[in-house]
Amino acid sequence: MVVQKTVTKIIRKVPLINKNCHLFFWFVISLKLLVVIKTIRQMESIKVDRTPYLPLIDFTTEGKLKLEGRAIPEDANKLFDPMIAFVKQLSVEYVSLDINLDYFNTAASKKILDLLKALDANSSVEKILVNWHFEEGDEDSVETAEIYEELLYRTDFRYIQYEEAA
Repeated sequence: MVVQKTVTKIIRKVPLINKNCHLFFWFVISLKLLVVIKTIRQMESIKVDRTPYLPLIDFTTEGKLKLEGRAIPEDANKLFDPMIAFVKQLSVEYVSLDINLDYFNTAASKKILDLLKALDANSSVEKILVNWHFEEGDEDSVETAEIYEELLYRTDFRYIQYEEAA
């Protein structure tokens, strides 16, 4: 769908000079589309099970992304860099990122912001929604999300409160 819209936008910008020029243009566009399709096919979803110190990570190539649990990595770069690379390559119309972290350390917080910035900067994604889940009364979590939201240009946030665990 995104590829089709992109091609349509490009075609509208190119005037029809003559038949041969138009055919050559279609040939060039076709080659570029093959490269895009090959890149999309090479992308694989990221799925990592939750541990006591690391979150569940479920990033699909369809644009459904999820971080859930605790993020206390020994090496935040090692944990987040593959996710950042993934969102930079993602080419879908709509992305929904669910963040449901009951605790994350300072290093993870910085990398979460890097992840959000990379997603926000990806021009291949038309609409981005972050569902920020937080425990009732956890004002620090909400404040952190609001800071992230202010630093992004195209990303919408939805705040989802859940009841405090017993």
